[in-house]
Parts: sequence; structure tokens; C-alpha cells
Amino acid sequence: MSVYYAKGTHRATIVSQAFLSTDYGTQLAVKIMPENGEHERTVYLGLTDEHGQPSKFTNNAGEEIDVAKKSLEVLAYLGLPPDEKGTYRLSVLDPEHPECFDLTGKVVECYCQHKTKADGTEVETWYINTPRALQGKPVEKNAIRKLDSLFGKAMKAAAKEVTVPATAAAAPTPESIAKATDEAIEEAGPDVGDGDDDCPF
Repeated sequence: MSVYYAKGTHRATIVSQAFLSTDYGTQLAVKIMPENGEHERTVYLGLTDEHGQPSKFTNNAGEEIDVAKKSLEVLAYLGLPPDEKGTYRLSVLDPEHPECFDLTGKVVECYCQHKTKADGTEVETWYINTPRALQGKPVEKNAIRKLDSLFGKAMKAAAKEVTVPATAAAAPTPESIAKATDEAIEEAGPDVGDGDDDCPF
């Protein structure tokens, strides 16, 4: 993949989602279509390492990056809801899950970074607040279900750290205005508008 999109922030629409099993662990692949673009790109949210534990890595500066935590915060921002017991289940992100939480259609802000490969070729890497992108194969269903017990509590904690944009209030309708007016008159009492003894004309 050569460079097509400019380096920087892009608004994009999510077009699909899927769990992938890679040499580095389990990833959630979120395919996007950037605005005013012609080519889809994929953002990979790291969840587990190759040993099935929450994904982390150490960067060139020697700093440990909590990949899984960053991914959970992204999912919280995208609106992944808890169930009726308040438990977060990442397995509902599987498109084949009967209660699938579908991310498609959501508009997100992504960052396109340009990197130069060893052979000199410049390529794009896309992020939604994640430190690295990976390729892989589909994840087995048992491994996907294991994510619930592995990340349920951590997802709840991540959701508390992220402020989800508030939904805009619905515009008033003629029916709602009429109802509010009737309620205001009723609350004011039966004499409102009936007496005109003190009217100067």
C-alpha cells in the first residue's frame, strides 16, 4: 500500500469490523472510508498479546504502552454499551454475534501517519488512538468469547474515563408545544384569562 492520503487527522466512516488473530495476538480490525476519499483503510485495535494476555509493548524510548487500555477507551468512545447487569462484553463486536454491536456507519476521527519501510517505500499507518497496526487472520470463536471475562471489568473502568458526545436534543414539535402550553394554563388555574374587571379599556 503506497501513500494516498495526506498525513494528519481525517474524518472517516466505519464500514466493517472483524476480530483477527495475528502473530502478536487478537486485534479488532475496523475498516474505514475517509471523507472525500476513494480507498478504504483499516485501523487495528490491539487487545491481547500472543499469550492471550492484555496487549502491551515497549517503544523505542523504553516506555511501556498499554495497547489494550487504549483500545478499550476507543471502544468506549464508540459507544460500546454494558449489558443489563452492567457488564461489558467485547464478544458482541463479532459481526456474527446474535446481539452484535454494529460499528458501521459511525463517523470517527482517525490519524494517518506516513512511515518509510526498509526498502524506502513510504506507506500509511492508521490509528484511532492506538500505537500500532497489524495484519492477521480471523479469530476463533472461543478466543473471542474469552475476551468477555478478560476485559469485562477493564471495559467498565475505561468507559468511566471517556466522555461520550451527548446526543442533541430533539427539536420541539407543534404537538409538544401545544401540550406544554395546555399544562402551563392548567397549572396557573382556571381564572387565567377569564377576568377583565381591572382592564382599563
